[in-house]
Amino acid sequence: MTKQLSPYEAVWLKPKRVFERIRDEGPGQELMILPLVILSMILSLEVTLRNQPFLSINSVWMFLGFGVIAFLVMVVLIFVVQPWLITGAGRIFDGQASHRQIANVLAVSTIPLSAVFTYQILALCFGAIPSIQYFQGRPILQLWTIGLTVYGIGICQRMPVAFSLVSLFLAELPFLVLAFWMR
Repeated sequence: MTKQLSPYEAVWLKPKRVFERIRDEGPGQELMILPLVILSMILSLEVTLRNQPFLSINSVWMFLGFGVIAFLVMVVLIFVVQPWLITGAGRIFDGQASHRQIANVLAVSTIPLSAVFTYQILALCFGAIPSIQYFQGRPILQLWTIGLTVYGIGICQRMPVAFSLVSLFLAELPFLVLAFWMR
């Protein structure tokens, strides 16, 4: 019997296996929430450290409060809005993935960003400023996350990567328009 790797371990070196497993499990699979918890902690720590001196009682409450708010917003965006937009755009190219499969692809694709949280904790331990802007590996991790997202959508939707890139762009178009309109 072969040992089946956790998606949290395998996404680093064997993403194709992880995304094929998500695709093959079908629409009844459980949602992967741990990456969203880590992302909300990253954002919460960043906002807290910009606005409060660390380790004061106010900073602890701000960290917890903003963490809960960030988590709820990410759940709505990553588990409801984005999968709906991506599956809708994927239907143009005859995509076959369910909302839950796309939600899990989006969640698993953000796992490399957990390295930012590791950096923040280590920086706090050594007395450095744990701000994301000082983390030099952030652009690489962001590109890796985008690449994993496009690749995973392609595998789950059973379409070429070029079509999954176009469907991801079409799904993100409303957010881009909103961002430019708000400028």
